[in-house]
Amino acid sequence: MGGKGRRLRQLYLLALSLWISGIGPGEAKDNLGVRLPSLERILPLGGRAGTEVSVSLLGDMLSNTEAVEFDCADLSFKLGKANAGGIDGTIRISPGAALGPHMLRARTKDGRTNALMFTVGQFNPVAEQEPNESKDQAQKVAPPCEIYGSMGKEDRDYFSVQAEAGERWLFEIRAAQYGSTFESQLYLRDENGRELAFNDDRGDFDVNSMIDFTFRKKGKYFVHVDAFRNVRSWEFTKNCGYVLRISKLPRLSYIAPLGARAGSTVKLHIAGVALQETRRVFLSPTRRGEYSTLSIPWTLPVRFVEDFSSVAEAPRVEAKVLTAGPESAEVEFTAPAEPLGTWSVFVEGKDGITDPMLFEVGREDELAEVEPNDARDAPQPIALEGEKPLVINGALQRRKVTELIQDVDFYALKAKKGVPLHLYTVAYQLRAPEIDTVLRVLDSKGKVLAESDDLTAGRGFLMGSADSSLFYVPEQDEEIFVTVLDRVGRGGPSYQYRLHIKVEEPGFHLIVAPQSGLRSVPISNFTVPRGGEANLLVSLFRLPPQSYSDDPLAASLAPPPGAVMKGVVRVWVEGLPPGATAVENKFRADEITEPGGDGVTMAIPERLVTINMPASVPAGTYPFRVMGEVIGNEKVRAAGVAMDSMGGLMGSWNYFNLPGAETMLTVIDPGGMTLELEKDKVSIAQGGSTEIIITNWRKKDDDPLPKIRMVHVPEGLRHEVSIGEKGNLLVTLRAGEDLPIKPIEDVYIEIELGNRIVSTRPFNITVFAKEKEGLTAGQF
Repeated sequence: MGGKGRRLRQLYLLALSLWISGIGPGEAKDNLGVRLPSLERILPLGGRAGTEVSVSLLGDMLSNTEAVEFDCADLSFKLGKANAGGIDGTIRISPGAALGPHMLRARTKDGRTNALMFTVGQFNPVAEQEPNESKDQAQKVAPPCEIYGSMGKEDRDYFSVQAEAGERWLFEIRAAQYGSTFESQLYLRDENGRELAFNDDRGDFDVNSMIDFTFRKKGKYFVHVDAFRNVRSWEFTKNCGYVLRISKLPRLSYIAPLGARAGSTVKLHIAGVALQETRRVFLSPTRRGEYSTLSIPWTLPVRFVEDFSSVAEAPRVEAKVLTAGPESAEVEFTAPAEPLGTWSVFVEGKDGITDPMLFEVGREDELAEVEPNDARDAPQPIALEGEKPLVINGALQRRKVTELIQDVDFYALKAKKGVPLHLYTVAYQLRAPEIDTVLRVLDSKGKVLAESDDLTAGRGFLMGSADSSLFYVPEQDEEIFVTVLDRVGRGGPSYQYRLHIKVEEPGFHLIVAPQSGLRSVPISNFTVPRGGEANLLVSLFRLPPQSYSDDPLAASLAPPPGAVMKGVVRVWVEGLPPGATAVENKFRADEITEPGGDGVTMAIPERLVTINMPASVPAGTYPFRVMGEVIGNEKVRAAGVAMDSMGGLMGSWNYFNLPGAETMLTVIDPGGMTLELEKDKVSIAQGGSTEIIITNWRKKDDDPLPKIRMVHVPEGLRHEVSIGEKGNLLVTLRAGEDLPIKPIEDVYIEIELGNRIVSTRPFNITVFAKEKEGLTAGQF
């Protein structure tokens, strides 16, 4: 039988099985909304280039997985087995694969999942072995190596290493920003367990831990990995992977300048540790998995496109190493012409290749800051020639211009009445390690006309952006003074920044995500069944977002934020398959983005846009676009983009975000559904039994009972299938006398219908002792 014939037969069998079971082909909703395939965790978190790695992925609605796809052809996946809650398989990593994080997602008959990250390493891989919760149980490792581990809620991991006198080792945790929600703490201890070094966060903006240590004497030492156990009791145990890298790699601190004009000759200063044996410095276009500082909103030039399919196809710029010493290296190269945007700068030494710093390449005119420019009466004059944009490469030095401030940079600019100016800094977004800019516009008398501190606030895993952005529209021709300083007055060689100035009206960002019930799912691929519908959740970020306090007194004392995008914004969908429709929607003029009342969540205007898909559209993938424009000022418009967030829901939180390649609609055959339980809570006594009723499955006529599979249940729990009084499917659980008294988590019931497997949502089973007073089998 040909492919078309097999497909028609499969559709017929699926429709028949749905009719038999009493389930309508379009039934994919319930009181919790649409259920979509999703991924939550991968273990291990990475593997070495040139190897094959057995992995386990945790998620939901994964029974019908057909493949796991990566962001490039240098990684591939061999599917082992899949059930509703997970996927097992093998990842093959080519020897030349790009080092660092890569994005992957599962393709299923029910649509594509969100993305996870998998990190390609370069050192000997070591799997963590439990128990290793104390120095007496420490796992012996031989560096250089990359240890792939995971952390339980009450877990602590110890590893022992041998070091020589005078030997330097770099201990680095890679978890947050590498696809894990594990927030680490790292200790180095001597043979008696005494603490030699400790690190919580690698830097002001990096919650991964790092210790760079030179040992005074030969001996045995312990590396202790622990979790930051904060007052919010962060629940990281489902996505708990980490990589502990122990190496002698150089450690980069900062680069200067942070960017350049395309085609220009760049002399780049690289600062750090152990750079004396720098052999090579090269640049490649920043991959989507490397945007570890991307928050919403952003001013970094982000490429929302697919990465190059392999390292061999990606452009590369080789720099000439001019000098190299223990603390710095000087290199020279020509800034690439294409692609514009961010490039990743790598340093290769005799012991391997460092993680990258980011370098911005654009076509704007560029200037270098010239000191002294520390006061309004001694500014650096600048001008926009013909309203062309301008970028200034600057640095806040240790100049101590006042008792509290090391440096302030003043720039004088002739502004024209009614010509809107957009001024913003890029530093944090390029991984500058410490600087937290404050940007101000002053008049000739020193009055603050506009000010911006952060693009958006953040805390811990709730990402913000320490860069600044403001819009200013002069009411008259005037000379204005633009100032840049650090929020707490710091300065030094690492306090580099890029100040962008351009003629531009305030605009907006549109973020598009599938809607699942009352929640949005961070995913750049959208699913709709033939003959069905799907909701897109469109979020509006007016620029700049309101960032001052919502306390009335504090707000009244705050400096003016500058101009904000105003007006009604209409949104619509373009590029749908023939016959598919979507009704446009609007945002009111008074809807703004602002911090939530708790100081960490965000209040974001949202609208639902429903796509209706005719049954005649073939299954497949279709690119589409969500567009928005200001009514009455249509030149202010934006295309909606999708994010893959390594954390919670974009609508409430601002986690680690990665750019989606494009908005792509996946049209699937109908038939996906969720088996619904009569009761959410299931309990059973040791030696007892309990019943689970599936409410949306009914037997027809004399058809045989379906075969079910229970996922994630221990051997001491058996099941039987029968039909209840109302014709519903009845699953009876029987527990052994020695069934452990602990919760059985993330249990699924699966049934095969036609060419699909359908399942319940995950549920937990509570096990209690048979003699527990007041409770009998099946009650809780």
